[in-house]
Amino acid sequence: MNASRERAARQQERRDLSKSLAKGLEILKCFTAEDHLLRITDISARLGLSRSSSHRYASTLVRLGYLEQDAQRRYRLGLRAADLGISVLGAIDLRRLARPHLLQLRWLSRATVSLAVLDGTQTLFLDRLLSSRCLPQEIDALPGEGTTATAHATAQGKVMIALLGAQEQTSLLAEISPARRKRLLEELLQIRRTGVALEDERLSSGMCSIARAISTPDGQALAAVGLTFPSSQSSLEELLAAWSQPLLETSERISEELSPRPGPTRR
Repeated sequence: MNASRERAARQQERRDLSKSLAKGLEILKCFTAEDHLLRITDISARLGLSRSSSHRYASTLVRLGYLEQDAQRRYRLGLRAADLGISVLGAIDLRRLARPHLLQLRWLSRATVSLAVLDGTQTLFLDRLLSSRCLPQEIDALPGEGTTATAHATAQGKVMIALLGAQEQTSLLAEISPARRKRLLEELLQIRRTGVALEDERLSSGMCSIARAISTPDGQALAAVGLTFPSSQSSLEELLAAWSQPLLETSERISEELSPRPGPTRR
């Protein structure tokens, strides 16, 4: 009986949380370029909520940084909301621009190609183009589009971490054991020198990967592009010899697509 009550309570909690999330998102959608400052009466009227409910949801969003309140008690979107919008738009643009180059690389390599970004301590896979030769068990073993994995367990994650500053690397790897961290920092130093990261079966059993960063002109990692092959087909040494240069060319082409081009010189 107690178990049934606890299960019912958890289900109700999930429903309440989902409802709160939905209301919070509806409040954020009230703000537009034309209506960027709203009072609580404006929000409650637009959503058909009571003033007290609107105030409760808005106050939570303020605490989380998604809304801000000025001296006249008007609300506007906060920095967290702006960051979220920029991140989403940037990811969509990156995926769209990179896709033709990823398709070309898949055709050339006949391997699985992926595009990823660094999301905190995670590698977030934005795109995955499966090899036409993938077996069903290999498809299940590979990270799919929209999934995440521990950054230092992926070739894409490691190549992006390698381009971070020393302090950022230390912070990102803080939860790893000292012995593992020491080995990883040595590997990251090597990756920084060569520009290439390798990973053998740590993330996906029976699969090995090679990756390069997509960088800004000043050397900051925007994303990473990787190739994944069955370990039975290629050793890490063979991957490095065969695919380091094609990966470099692909990452540079994507980088050029993302970089602003200078306008025509006026005379």
